[in-house]
Amino acid sequence: MPGQKQDNDNPKTAKRKKKHVWLAAIVVVTTAIILCLLWRPWNSESIDERLAEIEAARAIPDSENAAVIYRQLAKSGGLTGARPGYSDARDTFEFTRPWRGKDYPKVAAWLEDRQDVIGELLKASKFEKCRFKDFVEPGKVMMTTGAAQLYRIARYGMRDIWRDLLICALSNDIAEGRKAAAIEKHLCLMQMANHQRQDTDLIEFAQGVATEMMALLATASFIVEGDVTRKDLETVEAALPQTKDNWARDSATMVEVYRLNLKKFGYPDRLRYLWRDLFSDKGWLDRVKNAYLTGLAARRGTHILIALRRHKNRSGHWPETLDEIRSSVTKEILTDPQNNGPFVYRPTKEGFTLYSKGKNKIDETGRFSFVSGGADDWPIWPPPARETKASDNADPNESSARPESTE
Repeated sequence: MPGQKQDNDNPKTAKRKKKHVWLAAIVVVTTAIILCLLWRPWNSESIDERLAEIEAARAIPDSENAAVIYRQLAKSGGLTGARPGYSDARDTFEFTRPWRGKDYPKVAAWLEDRQDVIGELLKASKFEKCRFKDFVEPGKVMMTTGAAQLYRIARYGMRDIWRDLLICALSNDIAEGRKAAAIEKHLCLMQMANHQRQDTDLIEFAQGVATEMMALLATASFIVEGDVTRKDLETVEAALPQTKDNWARDSATMVEVYRLNLKKFGYPDRLRYLWRDLFSDKGWLDRVKNAYLTGLAARRGTHILIALRRHKNRSGHWPETLDEIRSSVTKEILTDPQNNGPFVYRPTKEGFTLYSKGKNKIDETGRFSFVSGGADDWPIWPPPARETKASDNADPNESSARPESTE
């Protein structure tokens, strides 16, 4: 149609069309804002009743509640004294590899001074259930940089300080040859992760996934390089939760609580959520689900590590491919839940590498990044290498090795 083509090529026509697009966008956004302002928290009383009903169904006696011990430990000063050189949770990666006290004397002294805290955490790990609802205020919403973020004050250090403490203790036990103590710390971390995942708060659930993943990274050195027996491997394996993708079941209560709380937001929070939904491609539920699948990949990867070590114990060498252990693990375990493909396994001169290619299905040689859109492989073996500061005079107790944080 020649006439139509001329109209499209006309600068005035193009400018007019562009103006109409902008006007339509303004109308849509304005209408959405008006609807958001007119929307009032309907049935607020029924929402509170449902939340109370959920908590009542989850209630347990104090005699069965690990949160009682966590709370008492926090009140008695168990949150003071972070590790030397610690700035945030990413610093913990440095100590997922075995380390000796003679090489890190300040950290070793700090660890020795925290044995009473470790003792209380070991006590808490004997409890199967954990409920924090009676001890802390419910999570509240904070908005930063234009995106809605859920925030809850750390559950008395479970998310960072105590996790870092136990990871350091576990890796030091491995290096110093305290096998029974290392297994005990591993079991404690796995139960702490279980306690966190029992929370109805979205972020605490994700932190439980992170605790387990860090524990598995630290324990990998014990599985691959340690003097492990058949019974040791059975103990570590028995502590691993199920390997099936049960996201719908595992997250059902948490998701319901999250959505109920959204309905109680005031006008400013609703507007910010609206802005996020218009301009963000990933909400918090998606992020937590992605973390869940990464954690599941780490869990299945640990099963593979155990099977590889059993092969090594029988044959004296690591297998050339995962096909050699296929008869000893299920098809589910050999499937990366993030992409439904295989894990990457490569023999090396030193042994082997094993990792997940992540959700993007791209082999990035085991690298991962905290930055959205960066490398998303997850290492199963080896854990991230420890790095020292460039200066020869740097204090090794303050070295900081992290996964790459930028791309």
